[in-house]
Amino acid sequence: TTGPGGAALPLFVDNNGGTVNVNENATVVAPDVQVVNGVIHGIDQVLLPPSILDRARLDGRFTTLIAALERTELDDVVAGEGDFTVFAPTDDAFTAAGIDLAGVSDEELKALLLYHVLGASVPSGSIAEGNNFVTTLSTAGPNDSPLSALVDLTNGTVTVNGDATVAVADVYATNGVV
Repeated sequence: TTGPGGAALPLFVDNNGGTVNVNENATVVAPDVQVVNGVIHGIDQVLLPPSILDRARLDGRFTTLIAALERTELDDVVAGEGDFTVFAPTDDAFTAAGIDLAGVSDEELKALLLYHVLGASVPSGSIAEGNNFVTTLSTAGPNDSPLSALVDLTNGTVTVNGDATVAVADVYATNGVV
């Protein structure tokens, strides 16, 4: 299947020493069935295309982000229908920023998370060279106005607000891009 803009969605295959899992939930139960035009690997579940939340869970570097999304009930949003871009902070990013989820109110945390989300899918190839102001889903501005972020593309490197560098771009999901 495809994600926004027709982007192909990959499968995640994990061979952990004898057991092969696909997209974390399906197990290969009949491997290497030879057929005329290839090989079949029988699996025990139907594969569903991954949402943004699924992609974060499969990656493993976003446990703090996932915990924050679950606490603020935004996990259903990034798992559901929509067309989003998420600048997803890793666990290391939360640590480097000195953010301990226990010391942040739900309201503050929700505003922080929504500041990392755009209401449209914007792959890196759609970002114009130089400075670009984008509107986030956070309405923490005066009179509940949306907040903007500065996305800069210079020499193939994308930064957000001059501090955060996009380490891995164009991770596609059914409901957007990370």
